Amino acid sequence: LVFSTSFVSGYDTAFMKEAKRRRIPTVSMPKSWDNIPLGYARFAPDYFIVPNEPSRHVAVNLQDFPEDRVHVVGMPQFDWYVRGDIIKSREEHLKSKGLDPKLLLIFFGSEGAWASYDHEVAEKIHEWIQNGEFVRPCQLLVRSHFSNADQDIFQALRNKPKVAIDSYRLTNFLGDKWDPSKEEMADFINSLYHCDIMVNAASTLTLDAACFDKPIINIGFGCVYEGGDRNKRDITTSALYTSDHFGWVMETRATEKVDTYGALKEQLNAYLKDPIRESEEREVLRRKLCYKLDGKSSERLVNVIDMVTTS
Repeated sequence: LVFSTSFVSGYDTAFMKEAKRRRIPTVSMPKSWDNIPLGYARFAPDYFIVPNEPSRHVAVNLQDFPEDRVHVVGMPQFDWYVRGDIIKSREEHLKSKGLDPKLLLIFFGSEGAWASYDHEVAEKIHEWIQNGEFVRPCQLLVRSHFSNADQDIFQALRNKPKVAIDSYRLTNFLGDKWDPSKEEMADFINSLYHCDIMVNAASTLTLDAACFDKPIINIGFGCVYEGGDRNKRDITTSALYTSDHFGWVMETRATEKVDTYGALKEQLNAYLKDPIRESEEREVLRRKLCYKLDGKSSERLVNVIDMVTTS
């Protein structure tokens, strides 16, 4: 058997094609939940593993994979999200980042190359924090996207009060440069667990935050905003939300999409007042796109492989 963990990878495709020539069965899966509707597969594996039912629908109806050979298992990386043994206390985790456990935490996740000026949004949020423009005292944790994490786009926030800049291991060996260790994964999960609001631009962080029932705000603007420089090149616009996979998110109404700074500040204050608002919608999002958060997605994946090897 040949098992591929990324059906869009050129290396994986080469191995699976050779396996087919040798009549060796192939099993593959998307590297990320957005891979399936974004482009046609260059190779159809004998069996295909998908994270959720919408992805299964696309695999069968657009990618033309045989319906009886497409299996929904959930997202294996989300199995970590139900591991209570890796959760630290709020005090221990936030102090390790130089943050105050008593202040509410806004988590800002960058969209990197797809939103190359979204760091300006993080800078504005920090300005509001410093000016006391939120209904409750807050602090900020910002996280670079792997596509431009090596460019230090958040340098303007370094060494400022009430803000921490996350980091993780990068390597030139991998195409996306991202090679997190187990310790870094656990650290990221603790940041999700202890944050109070998630802000990002059409990112998978939306699903990550929903797994922990955190309020989510999606920004639909970047450098093009009131007072901004319109000559800058940035695709952080509402166009990011027209993709099929993020359309699935928006259909659940589990997030608040904002298109101006004024709307962003208003929604941040609204969630600071009422963090459980849209909790039911976030549950719908979890069921629809995260499938089952039971810690058994990897087990279901292995069961598919076992089925193939014993058939």
